[in-house]
Amino acid sequence: MEKSSKFLIFKGRTNVLIVTNDNKEAIIVDTGIDEDSGRKIAKFLNQNSLTPVAIINSHSHADHIGGNSYLEKKFKIQSYSTKNECAFIENPLLEPLYLYEAFPPESLTIKTLAAEPSSCNSIEEFNINEFGIEIIRLPGHSIDMIGLKIGGELLFTADAFFGIDTLIKHKIPYHVNVKNSYLTLLMLKEEVKKFNAVLPSHGDLIQSQSEAEDAILKNINAILEVRDLIVNSFESKKEVESVISQVLNHYGFSNVPLAQYFLLKSAIMSYFAWLLDEKILSLETEDGRLVAKKI
Repeated sequence: MEKSSKFLIFKGRTNVLIVTNDNKEAIIVDTGIDEDSGRKIAKFLNQNSLTPVAIINSHSHADHIGGNSYLEKKFKIQSYSTKNECAFIENPLLEPLYLYEAFPPESLTIKTLAAEPSSCNSIEEFNINEFGIEIIRLPGHSIDMIGLKIGGELLFTADAFFGIDTLIKHKIPYHVNVKNSYLTLLMLKEEVKKFNAVLPSHGDLIQSQSEAEDAILKNINAILEVRDLIVNSFESKKEVESVISQVLNHYGFSNVPLAQYFLLKSAIMSYFAWLLDEKILSLETEDGRLVAKKI
């Protein structure tokens, strides 16, 4: 456990940030993947004699909202996020639905993709001033993800970038809008210089500006590597599914569980959107297949 006078970090598969004020009240920032995560957070709060007053969700992915329902009921508190993220927090089935592009089979309604539903209110309705925090918009990994600034002390970056170990393991970073993720990373590369420490949702607390910049640069390079791989795969017209297969095989994801396949496919399709918007590729249908070509 790392601790300061203004925040505590409950480390786990998904880091949970606890922001406190002088009255021993606390905001829980993200809640892990399930009810068990919520129980552990509740125990952590009790051990530190803190009274939670609200949950702030950085975004709507299941590993960040899974403990919401339990904590809301136990402490009679509410959750807050951006309006776009609230739509998914209140209706978690939307995530496997858009990944599968239809109503998903039961094998895709697992807790890693669809958490328990919980209430969600616009972050603009919650007074964060007394906790000395400021919202920072970090779109890309999710539609309208946010992070937090705590004075000049801590910048919480949610899933805007991943720790080096996580990046090495997953190879193709998941971003629902990779173009926005790229722009967010360029912004963060400068923003981290203003803070003593940076906390990503997955990875260790970073207390060196050069280390934070290096992690962000590695995330930028990982995005550009996938983008270049897709662009360079085109000599002529090519079926989109074959490009997806080529990228997956390149990174060693030839045979993966169904849920992981749909996440990876969604991530790769985000690159296609970026390349289409920049007029580098075009899409059309041919013989009942979706095909792309360089412009």
